[in-house]
Amino acid sequence: HKYLHSKSDVSLDFRQKQTVVKLVTFDGAPTIPYAYIAAPFSSIAKLDSSPIDESTTWFGIDKLHGEISPGKFRNALLAAGRAMKGLGLEALIPHRDINKWGKKVLMPQDVFSLCTRHVTHCELFVGLLGESAGAHYELGVAYGLRKPILLVECAEIPTSYLGRGIVYAGGNILVISCKSVEDIGAVLRSPRVKDFVRAHCRVDSFI
Repeated sequence: HKYLHSKSDVSLDFRQKQTVVKLVTFDGAPTIPYAYIAAPFSSIAKLDSSPIDESTTWFGIDKLHGEISPGKFRNALLAAGRAMKGLGLEALIPHRDINKWGKKVLMPQDVFSLCTRHVTHCELFVGLLGESAGAHYELGVAYGLRKPILLVECAEIPTSYLGRGIVYAGGNILVISCKSVEDIGAVLRSPRVKDFVRAHCRVDSFI
């Protein structure tokens, strides 16, 4: 059976005992197993104040979101991705892989559809929630699907009231803490995280 979506190609092989899903997208989504890395976007992104031109419009529509410039937040997400690779998982960073750090203008319904689909197919959900409504929504999808969930509480990024309650959920959820976004890559390589991934995720080997 094969279900072809406009933005992703999902193939299901029911001849094997385990379902094999291959995810190939135009926006750079990796082949699974992969970790989906959720984090704030709008509160970090800077709106482009330059005159409207082809880079700030999409079919004549004003740019709907800002861009995440190079810097420590962007570096932290990339470090998180490298940490996942070290654990034997590919990494899908929606900020980079779905809308190119904000350079690719997408309509809200496209972002909703793509992010929902990619969370649905991920092997591990990694969340730096902050107070982001989008990241909380993605967490809800992952939680409802009983995905392994790894949350990072960072002192530099305030956590929502609801987010602070996740630490008590237990089960397939691990919450780790750090002081700075620059520490995120390091804490994701900690023994606690390695043990959690080994226990809950399908990974071939650790790098």
